Amino acid sequence: MAKLTWYSKLETDSTYHDTDSIFAGTYTGAKAITVSTKIWNNRWGTKDENDLKNFTVKIFFENDEDNSLLKYITVLYNGTQEVPINIINNYAIIDFVGSVTISGKKNNGIESENRNNYITLDLKFDPNGAKSLKPDDLKNLYLEIIDK
Repeated sequence: MAKLTWYSKLETDSTYHDTDSIFAGTYTGAKAITVSTKIWNNRWGTKDENDLKNFTVKIFFENDEDNSLLKYITVLYNGTQEVPINIINNYAIIDFVGSVTISGKKNNGIESENRNNYITLDLKFDPNGAKSLKPDDLKNLYLEIIDK
């Protein structure tokens, strides 16, 4: 089994924070909200763990009625490649099966020396002035890794 840790930052932050939750801010319609997340496998591990491959990322809102907002989310993989999102029922699914592996090799936790031990996902919420949104309405968005 992979040994995952999550690190997140807002576009206004200079460093990532070891966290499983982050307050992304308040949507006002004037600016999109972007959260960057690094998903590490076995960071600072002293022995090898299983690689994470053949996995999907499931994105969903806490309340089912908010899942209509999933169409306003885009995701960049490793800061450069926009990944296709499939919206199925109340979930946005990003399928990395067969295309991405996060190494579980032991490592010293330094990003530049262990590029194969993590991926970065930049989630951008930009409804582009959609009239149906209420500004300042609190929403909780979740990411879940599903190992196939």
